[in-house]
Amino acid sequence: MVDSFDSSGNDFVVVKGGVEKFSTLKKKFNRVPLAEIDLTAYAITFPNFLNLTYFYEYNTFNSGPPLNSTGEACSSFGVIPAQEWGPSASPYNFTSPHILADIDVGAAPTGTDYVDVQVNLTRTTTPLMLGNNYVWPISFIQGQWLNLTDGSLVVEKFAGYARMFWFEVVAGRILLRRKQSIGSANIVTHLLDAKENVPGLNQLGPANAGGTGCANINSRNYTSVFTGDIKIIPCSTS
Repeated sequence: MVDSFDSSGNDFVVVKGGVEKFSTLKKKFNRVPLAEIDLTAYAITFPNFLNLTYFYEYNTFNSGPPLNSTGEACSSFGVIPAQEWGPSASPYNFTSPHILADIDVGAAPTGTDYVDVQVNLTRTTTPLMLGNNYVWPISFIQGQWLNLTDGSLVVEKFAGYARMFWFEVVAGRILLRRKQSIGSANIVTHLLDAKENVPGLNQLGPANAGGTGCANINSRNYTSVFTGDIKIIPCSTS
């Protein structure tokens, strides 16, 4: 049972549990189930980052008795430099080569203001980092249905790094949009190579200061793909 009805003035108000549950002067929304868009086994891809580089370390040391020789060592690490990716359209205005193109998933009925989105996704392509044992963290529960607040989802997030997607209604079309970001600081991701050279003990180098002793090519692919089912229901506040 409701607490009260109030039809004074130009409004009709329903109150239950001390909370206003309905008012004719407040906006409501209407879902349009007949216009639902179902995407099955749908893949959302985040591409590899650009300008991959490396961080190089070099040092010398005394091997101690009995050789007392000067050794040298090097190590190199994969690095992703700071970069931001997203849609080229206003108000985002990302420019080439950091554009993530809009993906048109279908028409929105006239009057659609936003969309109610549910997803059931699993990461099917995973970038490796920090050696080969620690993977990029996922920011949501995989393999079960989730309701998306504002039609958006952060899929991966780590210190200085994030990827997300969202659905947006633009000019009568429903668009899938994506962003990926490496923050203001570069991210060191994994060990590329390590060598040590101690004359008279081993010859694994040369681990020279010029950067040629250890591998200096970061060819790792940081692409991520999320695959699953998506339900999109257009909604209107009119």
